[in-house]
Amino acid sequence: MDSEKIAMNEREPVPASRAQVRNSDQPPTLITIIHECLKLADLQFQLFQMDIVEFWKRSQWALGLLVLGGALLLGSLPIALMAIAAWLEATIGLTREASLACTAAMGVIIAVTTLAWAVMRLQRAIEPLASNQEELRANLQWMRHLLHQDEINDAKEQ
Repeated sequence: MDSEKIAMNEREPVPASRAQVRNSDQPPTLITIIHECLKLADLQFQLFQMDIVEFWKRSQWALGLLVLGGALLLGSLPIALMAIAAWLEATIGLTREASLACTAAMGVIIAVTTLAWAVMRLQRAIEPLASNQEELRANLQWMRHLLHQDEINDAKEQ
């Protein structure tokens, strides 16, 4: 990921909620608030872009597993299960219905296991997007504090 930042000529965004707070006793002007909000929006957008790139990297395996699991389930698995059922019928002496039920249960177990593995990998891939959401909440809280600072200062003066 560091090589991508260098290649894209970007640096790690710093959330405004973690930036240095103004030490001035004077309330921020409207221009300052607008400027800070625009900086915050730009940083949030950069963070979102980086998280999407990271999500795509992490989710490729999971999406591939989903496609593979679906293709196996819809394509070759019914044929293989019928062949296994015929083999169980011939070798063990099960009835046709019992052998088909056993192979159907095996097919369901294989499909569910493959799909559960894919879902777990997708959940891991989405973690950066959750951290982006947390940063957005912190930034919005910081903006609310900045916007209401005028009201607090006006109340103190009266």
